[in-house]
Amino acid sequence: MLARQFAVGFGVAIVFPLLIYYAVSTFSHPPKWNDFHHLVAYNGDTSPEERTAQQTRQMAENAAYDEAQRVFSLRLLCVAAPLGYAAILLGASRWASGFG
Repeated sequence: MLARQFAVGFGVAIVFPLLIYYAVSTFSHPPKWNDFHHLVAYNGDTSPEERTAQQTRQMAENAAYDEAQRVFSLRLLCVAAPLGYAAILLGASRWASGFG
């Protein structure tokens, strides 16, 4: 009986959040750093104007990546929170009714 409770607890604590993450990732892909950033080879002969342009482009790429990450995190939260609450309520009701 203790092994069964441990297995159920492990499933809820580890497998359930992973299941939610991969389910959300299936329909809304998480942003990849390489999709937003373009690597530029270092050139020591660049002028200050070119360095400023590169820095501006890097800041814009970082902002776009951060926004995509924020959108994905919000979608993950909107799915995970209700399912987590439901899992807690279901577990509490099973425990209270004597089936746990």
